[in-house]
Amino acid sequence: MMFNFYLKRPALIITFNEKIKKLIKEIVSPYFIVSERKVPLFKQVVLILKKNNKAKFFIKYSKLPILIPDEENKALRSLVPPRGYLVFNYDKESFGREVLAKKMTYGFKEGADLLITDLNFLNKEVNFKINYEGSSIPFWVKEIQEKKEVYTVLSAIAVAFCLGMNLVEISKAFQERE
Repeated sequence: MMFNFYLKRPALIITFNEKIKKLIKEIVSPYFIVSERKVPLFKQVVLILKKNNKAKFFIKYSKLPILIPDEENKALRSLVPPRGYLVFNYDKESFGREVLAKKMTYGFKEGADLLITDLNFLNKEVNFKINYEGSSIPFWVKEIQEKKEVYTVLSAIAVAFCLGMNLVEISKAFQERE
């Protein structure tokens, strides 16, 4: 895997949260090959890193490292290079200048990159709007019952956005998931 990884240099997503990992796979798999183990040659791949002692190598040589910081992987924050992203909840966290990576934030507070408005819960579904640079895109997400679950969805949306998907594609992917 290391040799193919080095040659291909896929995008790399680092999260140890299983719910976020599952959502990311569902949302980006129509556009990318998503793997946790193999990096096939000649295909556009997104590798989701599990807990791994080789994280430094993968971050250093990935074309696009994306880290969703949490308590278990916070030591990796300073390793993400300027070409990579830190994806985090603007309502809860902030990072100073010691972090070189680009920041992609989401949340309900004014100032978040992906600003959430018009949150409504209906049975086992939630709908909301994401506002980004003057555009407002509606989202409908099934199987969500409380606000803390919305943050999991938002981190997956932010990762897909960092990978180059637009918000309309991401919204459509959520509508089409089972």
